[in-house]
Amino acid sequence: MFPKNNSVSLSFNEAKLAAIKTKEKLLGFKGLDYGWDLGRSGKPVTDGFIQKGLHLLDEIANQGITRTNAFPGPEGEVRVTAYKSIFYLEFTIEIDGTISCVIERGEHEIVDKESLSLEEAECEISTFKELTQCSSLGYSTQQNIMTKESIVFRVGQFLTQVIAVESQSSIWSVSSGKEVRFVNT
Repeated sequence: MFPKNNSVSLSFNEAKLAAIKTKEKLLGFKGLDYGWDLGRSGKPVTDGFIQKGLHLLDEIANQGITRTNAFPGPEGEVRVTAYKSIFYLEFTIEIDGTISCVIERGEHEIVDKESLSLEEAECEISTFKELTQCSSLGYSTQQNIMTKESIVFRVGQFLTQVIAVESQSSIWSVSSGKEVRFVNT
């Protein structure tokens, strides 16, 4: 019997169990021969790419994300995906060994980064988790991200007026057009 306060551990264990199925699928990519993709194309996936994919899956599971998948690419690349609510996370381990990352909310792309290292990709997993948590608390993450981007755009234009936008429980403020400071409320 589990203690009553073990709900976080159960979620963590569920994520680990779900990741095992995806890991098994990813490990199965080792058996792909030339021409695996409909007999016309498809290069084998290297062990190094599989290892990177396994590492990303471990990191995703460590964040408690339970819905994952993996796919081989026709040029030998590997794609690892995660889903939570209306959010989608996609990593592609490219043929040059770098990693591309896409995060979507519904049908809107909110992150698109290329040429990431493994460590940088790990940071994007944390970003994904934060976005999904903010959404579950009722915050409009897409609106907040767009607002922050427009503040950065306005700062780039050296506006001298004060721009204050409420973002969750804090305010971003631009006071001189050159400086952005964070003000707690």
